[in-house]
Amino acid sequence: MVPPIMFQAGFNCKAQMFFRNFLTINAYAIFATIIAGTTFALMFYYGSKETHYPFEFLTSLEFGFFISAIDPVATISIF
Repeated sequence: MVPPIMFQAGFNCKAQMFFRNFLTINAYAIFATIIAGTTFALMFYYGSKETHYPFEFLTSLEFGFFISAIDPVATISIF
């Protein structure tokens, strides 16, 4: 339910209100991406140890941050 609500809010947001809250919006997006990226990276790293091809930690970080960056970037681009 969150993505449709976010997209609807982005389409109805006034430009003046968006630029007034630009730093707050970006701060939430950056911190959320860091938390989500780290969480996904750790899950991927420890989960891959159970397979026949375990990934290195740096590869897991790259994958985690690539996957977690999609949602905030899409939301900000809609705004």
